[in-house]
Amino acid sequence: MKDYSFDAKSITKDCIQWIKEWFDKNGKGCNAVVGISGGKDSSIVAALCVAALGKDRVIGVLMPNGEQADIDMSKKLINFLGIMNFKVNIQDGVNGILSNLPFNGYDISEQTIINLPARIRMATLYAISQSMNGRVANTCNLSEDWVGYATRYGDAAGDFSPLSNLTVTEVKEIGRVLGLPDELIDKVPSDGLCGKTDEDNLGFTYEVLDKYIRTGEIEDKTIRDKIDSMHEKNMFKLQLMPAYNPKRNNIVYKIGQILTSNQDVEVEKMFGEKVTIPKGNRIIIGGDNFAHHMSNDMIQPLGEGISVKGYDSSGLAEYLYLCLRSHFHIEEMLEDYDETEKHFLEELEYALDEIGL
Repeated sequence: MKDYSFDAKSITKDCIQWIKEWFDKNGKGCNAVVGISGGKDSSIVAALCVAALGKDRVIGVLMPNGEQADIDMSKKLINFLGIMNFKVNIQDGVNGILSNLPFNGYDISEQTIINLPARIRMATLYAISQSMNGRVANTCNLSEDWVGYATRYGDAAGDFSPLSNLTVTEVKEIGRVLGLPDELIDKVPSDGLCGKTDEDNLGFTYEVLDKYIRTGEIEDKTIRDKIDSMHEKNMFKLQLMPAYNPKRNNIVYKIGQILTSNQDVEVEKMFGEKVTIPKGNRIIIGGDNFAHHMSNDMIQPLGEGISVKGYDSSGLAEYLYLCLRSHFHIEEMLEDYDETEKHFLEELEYALDEIGL
């Protein structure tokens, strides 16, 4: 079991500061454009942006698909925060695409019907953003992302994401720190299609999922297996698009003692140049996504797909792959990086498979 604690006040303050810093670097003076559904995530993202940027730099966008039964909740948030807002009904756009698909007798899939509105909404947000000097906020949270409960290039898109490393339970706590009305924070999320809640569709509660994510604890093996399966199948949604690298066959990789760190490790870069990684550093194997997924305060990214603790790459080779085995003290590394052996080995296998090893 992992030790776990969450200081909502401290995290809220830090997230607000992060948004300020992000806009200073990526859009000084720009507006935050937030799709407002009336649920907790969009409400809390909008409130965080108001706290970071001021209400005059936050634009809320309501996007019903025809009639939206709970649109009054979206309006309640808009009025509570006092932000500029637009209402764009996406029904004509959705129906226009569906009615013009040249399938010639083939049925339009249920997944197409479910995901198209989310992608039209994201296109709408970017249309407004580009006309209003904006940056689009992503409103996904870690719990939904963990099991793939988001539409790729739909609600999973955006320019910056305040909540994607926070669980549903944590997001709600932040909402209370921000002083949002309870009915917005506690509103039961639903798919808006068949009257089912998110938890009905998932087959487990967010409370169970969040505890499993943060502590590794779960009582029901069947639910654990289901969560693990959903997480594995939907990892691609969180990863960068795979791209062919014409230099992939020139990769030089080396096996070295990296945890005892009693010696320097020499690594050959592309085109024969060599670099020495000083002793005392820890190297984590991984492709682009693996290195990103493992990344935390203890790991510094090195170019594409490389992470070395405490080492500034200054252009280290595109890829460095170190094959880790049990004699490299994996147990010690797992403890250092707060990672379960099962999950680490799954990620390691994925990284090796990506380069054909």
